[in-house]
Amino acid sequence: MGVHFLSLAYFDLPYNIMVMIVLTRIWVEKKSWLTEPVYASGWKTIPGLAKPAEAAKVS
Repeated sequence: MGVHFLSLAYFDLPYNIMVMIVLTRIWVEKKSWLTEPVYASGWKTIPGLAKPAEAAKVS
């Protein structure tokens, strides 16, 4: 029965790829990598929850 739904697994793949391409193009056109905050490195930092490097030095 599971074999009947294998083709549905990749149904949204083209849309996901299209969204990634559009977001990457906007990121490149804005040169967003120049304005992104620098995070302190370390094994205890969790992406999205890490404090910016300047804030980590002050605290």
